[in-house]
Amino acid sequence: MTQLDLIRAFQTLWQPWLTSFFTIVTTLGGPIVYILITPLVFWLVSARHGYRLMVLVLLSVWFNSVLKDASAQLIADTGPLYATRPYLVADVHTCVRDPAFDPAALLAAFCKEEESFAFPSGHAQTSLVFWGYLALILMTWRARIAAFVAVLLIGVSRIYLGQHWPLDVLGGWLIGAAWLAGGVSLLNQDEARPGLINRVLLAITLLAVLLLFWLDPDPTFNRARSLGLVLGGGLGYALQQRSGSFPVRAPLGIQIKKTAIGLLGVVLIYVGLGAILPDVAAIKFGIAALAGAWAFGGAPLIFERLWGRDTARRAPEASPGA
Repeated sequence: MTQLDLIRAFQTLWQPWLTSFFTIVTTLGGPIVYILITPLVFWLVSARHGYRLMVLVLLSVWFNSVLKDASAQLIADTGPLYATRPYLVADVHTCVRDPAFDPAALLAAFCKEEESFAFPSGHAQTSLVFWGYLALILMTWRARIAAFVAVLLIGVSRIYLGQHWPLDVLGGWLIGAAWLAGGVSLLNQDEARPGLINRVLLAITLLAVLLLFWLDPDPTFNRARSLGLVLGGGLGYALQQRSGSFPVRAPLGIQIKKTAIGLLGVVLIYVGLGAILPDVAAIKFGIAALAGAWAFGGAPLIFERLWGRDTARRAPEASPGA
């Protein structure tokens, strides 16, 4: 059975309700989820783990984009790996080409035909990093089962929706697993010298930014956004660490207010400014950096002013993989 045969086997199940289901599932592996949930972990669960999650996920997004462009130069599209997405070279279904597709429907905004190269699957790679790290920090069997199911369904959704070859998804999972294991191991080195990894990451990001504007041909600016969020988030986190701690664990009413204030700022900056300012790399990078600085620095400072510092003494948080 070829990869195309396997895609078509999945698509023999094609039904409007199943297509809607997988469209929702595939969104769980997309950037909107990472951008919204990662700050929530930082504000409501653990500042340290929220920051680490941000670094691991966004640098994974950046690395995946680099790998896709490299694959276009190295893969000849003769199999078993392909740089071109299946819907572009074969007669397979996509949600956009579905006769039942309604552009005015609620899910239409999430129904896309991706234009980047195929290998490796970014959804498969980054979903494993994101949901895998959440499972590690929650450390319950329920969380780990939920993460496994989410990662599996996200990968299947990419095949069902005609966006990836099966080996794209398998490659994404393998790279994501290696990235998660290596990233957790590296970040755990920060235990002995707090702040060291953050400073190293900021330095690396600054160098990458310089290369980005001179050498990077990325037409969608996805890498500019990822690096901007990491740089802004790192600067904001460094500021927050120097100024004091905000109340991470708090009564439900305060948690709801923190969420509303924080997400309002993220949406106004990332979505609002993105909609009105020119679509150029430098501006996209700046908007992303500003959103990251707000999420990991500005919002926590406001939380501290409104509800005071976190004075509660707790046992040190366990590090994933430690």
